[in-house]
Amino acid sequence: MIDNEIRRLHRSHEPSVLMMIDFDHFKEVNDTYGHDAGDRVLRHFAEIARECLRESDSLGRLGGEEFAVLLPDTPLAGALTLAERLRMAVEAAETRCDDRLSIRITLSIGLCQLSRDDHTASDALRRVDKALYRAKALGRNRVEVA
Repeated sequence: MIDNEIRRLHRSHEPSVLMMIDFDHFKEVNDTYGHDAGDRVLRHFAEIARECLRESDSLGRLGGEEFAVLLPDTPLAGALTLAERLRMAVEAAETRCDDRLSIRITLSIGLCQLSRDDHTASDALRRVDKALYRAKALGRNRVEVA
């Protein structure tokens, strides 16, 4: 999907952005409350993301608690606004696991605008991954741009 968007960018020059999301301290959720609670948190995140994202946006799980979102026809400023809205919505939400247990999480998010220098999805993923890890290094629960 990212490769298709890169090819489209080379033809149309319309801006698109790749977002990478990682749940902060998610291992602690699984270790403390169990994998069923962790799965519930992941499903709740997907519901929140669907409410925040546009129909044309593509959300995919990269593995574990890491997700990517492709934002076609989106300038970087618009993607930053969307990423902040998603980050704040997740931070404010509680995942109810049962009558006594609710879990709150935060997200670290990296963004990169797809570039004409990108030839494969791996090129863009490397750049957005660096932005994500900068968000984590700077204290988590934040958005950083490549």
